[in-house]
Amino acid sequence: MKARQILIIGSRGFLGSNLFNYFLNTGYKVKTLSRENGDLLEFNSWKILSTSENYEAIYFCVEKTGNQLFYENNSAVDLIDYNKQLINNLDKFINRLQSRTKLFVFGSLWTAFSKLSEIREHDLFKNETENNLLGLTMTKTLLFELVKKINRFNKHKASILTTGTLYGSNDK
Repeated sequence: MKARQILIIGSRGFLGSNLFNYFLNTGYKVKTLSRENGDLLEFNSWKILSTSENYEAIYFCVEKTGNQLFYENNSAVDLIDYNKQLINNLDKFINRLQSRTKLFVFGSLWTAFSKLSEIREHDLFKNETENNLLGLTMTKTLLFELVKKINRFNKHKASILTTGTLYGSNDK
């Protein structure tokens, strides 16, 4: 029997490393892509991943979020440019996959209304008037547009999850 296989993009961060350990400990074969493999903003770094592999699911855990704005002093423009390039590279990779898969992208904590839920279009910007952060709004928009694009076709399915109860070392 062939082992079930998962791909985690952003496997060195808080969420990605915990997903890695979880899936490895539950018997999955886990492939990873992280900054350790190269510059994820350059699509050439993504080419180490085989597009002929049969990934049961892909977890995208690499977007820059609010911590980079507040605690690393990145501008909204930097955040948008960085996330846009990551999302474009993810889109290119997904389009080249030969087997059907499920994609899970993790949205910013700014949309975390409950423990763990799938973000629906009608509540995507539910708290935006409180937070009014252009970089995060744009990132959510780019991710949501990618998910809608993927779901328009029958080959792959995609969802955005928000991780309202998971906090990394930089979360205040």
